Order: sequence, then C-alpha cells, then structure tokens
Amino acid sequence: MAAVQALYQLEMTGGTAGDVIREFMLHRINRSKNRRPPDVALFSDLVAGVMRDPGPVDARIARLLMSGWDIERLEATLRAILRLGVYELANHEATPAEVVIAEYVDIAHAFHDDRAVGLVNGVLDSVSGELRSAGRNGGA
Repeated sequence: MAAVQALYQLEMTGGTAGDVIREFMLHRINRSKNRRPPDVALFSDLVAGVMRDPGPVDARIARLLMSGWDIERLEATLRAILRLGVYELANHEATPAEVVIAEYVDIAHAFHDDRAVGLVNGVLDSVSGELRSAGRNGGA
C-alpha cells in the first residue's frame, strides 16, 4: 500500500523516487501501526524500480488494455497499482505470482469498484502467464 501511495505522490507532485522513499521511511512507514513490520527493502525496490524505467512496464500494461486506451487514460492510483504489480511479477521471482496478484487485487479494492479490481486481476494474471511462458522472469 505504501508503494502505491508513493507512486501516486510522485505523479501528483513530482520529485525523485529517492526523496519520496526517504520521506516515507522517516514519516510514514516506520510509524505504521501494522501488525507486521514493513519490508522497507521491498518498498524501496518497488518504488525505485518502477520510476527508474517505467517504459517497459507501461508497454506491458498497454498491450493488455482495451483498444483505444493507453496507460495515461487510467486513473493515477489504478496506474500505480498496475505498474507496481507488473514490476513485482517481473522482478521478484521468489514471491509466488498468486501472492503478488492477490496483494494488488486487495489494494485495488481499497480504492476502486469491482470493474477496476477486475482490470487489475486480469492484467496481472495475463502478465503472470506471459512471464511463466518466458521462464518466470521475462523482465518488465
């Protein structure tokens, strides 16, 4: 959830991934009242990884959208969820795809209606299938 919020903040306000990661580490993540401690290394990798080169991630998503839609037409939070999910599927083979998909579908439920949640599920499931066909890590 924090990574989605960080990407959203970057899109709305600009700045660098490093600055937003530091802000979240100082003021948000470590003050969280979650039951389990946050995985700050994963958070940092997800945000920095998506921001380092979003082109391949966006291209993978765009191929799966309806004709006439591009990634920029998606609402910013939905775009962040999809970008993070695709990046994580492509770059974190140790995490089972089913877990990644379930996590991002749960996050999508916090922000969106069933139609958008279905889009998240469908896109991530398709990307997961593509990556399995390519030997799991097909790169974003």
